Parts: sequence; C-alpha cells; structure tokens
Amino acid sequence: MILLKTGYGIKDAFVIRCRSKREATNIISYARQEANSVRIDRMTAELLLEAALADGIENGHPPAPGFIDVMEACSLSQLRPQERDLQALLDHVDPQKEIQNATAAQLDRMLRNEPALDALVPFTDSWFEDTGETRGIIQGSRSVRTVEKRIWAFLEGRRDIWARRFLQTAIILKSAKKERLSKALAAAAFALMHKHPLQDIPLVEDIVVTTLDAGGGSLW
Repeated sequence: MILLKTGYGIKDAFVIRCRSKREATNIISYARQEANSVRIDRMTAELLLEAALADGIENGHPPAPGFIDVMEACSLSQLRPQERDLQALLDHVDPQKEIQNATAAQLDRMLRNEPALDALVPFTDSWFEDTGETRGIIQGSRSVRTVEKRIWAFLEGRRDIWARRFLQTAIILKSAKKERLSKALAAAAFALMHKHPLQDIPLVEDIVVTTLDAGGGSLW
C-alpha cells in the first residue's frame, strides 16, 4: 500500500502481511471496492512512483520508511527519482497533441463533456482544499459571496498543484483504458497550465463547491 501526496512524494507506504494468498486476495478486493480503484500496468505505476520520489526530494520530504519494504516485496529496486514537470506528464497522457493542438471551441467541449464529468465523480468528489488559509477564509468572512470570491482567488495560486493532480489521475485512467475520462482530466490540466479562466473549468468549479461545503459554507 502506497500513498502519494503532491509536495510530499511518497507520504506513506507499508506491506500488509497475509497468512495466505486467499487472505491477500480478499484484502485487495475489499480495498478496490472501497476506493473505487482501477487496475493499471506496472510501467504506469513505476512512472508515478519515480515522479513522486523526485517530488518528495525537491520539497525536502524523504519517502516513508515503509517504502523500503514495498520495494523489496514488489521488486522495485530499480526505481530512481525522475523529475517530471507538468509538460512531461501532459505529453505522456496526450502524445498525439490532440488536446494541446485543440482549438478554443474544441477545448471547451472537452472541458464540458458532461458524460465524462459525471463518470469522473467517483474519482473527484473528494477533491477540495483544506488548508489553514482556506479555513481562515471561510471562518473569517461574513458573506458567502466574499468566501466564494476569496476561494477562487486562492485557487489561482494553486494551478500547478491541481494540474499535477489532474494529470496523475489522467495517467492512471489512461492505463486503465478509460480514455474518455483521462482526456477530460488532461484537458482541465492543460487549461490550468495555460491560464484558462478558472470559472470556465467545471472540475475546478466542483473543487470550489466541495471546499465551501466541507468548510460549512455554501454557494446557495
């Protein structure tokens, strides 16, 4: 089990010792069901882990101690930190440049693809901001309109963080053969990277709404 967190790299890692293959299968099955997980190939897992190692080192966070046990159990001794910036991640998920060469109208259709956005809900409905700054905004503002305005402004400074989250998830979904969902996330990441107005990116609007709800606020 490995937990990746932007800015921290490999935040947590441990091996679950099982008495039998059947017990291991049951644990994995339960975890997949609870987390709405998908199956990805080894190459994709290694790419994400190497990028996470580099992310943690860059931000002064070594990988969780338990990651050594995971490396031994899963034969991952060949992993090396590989810094991958947002453009490298985007090129991986959009190798044919379909998103990057899209017209403004085509990009808008990708961003507003309602069937894809609906299908993404199980993966994105827990995405929100919860920092000391956002809690201060929500608790220290008297009106919902002011809170909402300040949260949008806060997210302007978080474009790269959310673009990375979108792209990491897009890479996972592409490996899982969920191309339509992967493309919607990659398009949103591209829009963030290229200073597209936040209010015109439905996935970011969802993050604002969930952030307000989590903090006790409401758009309504």
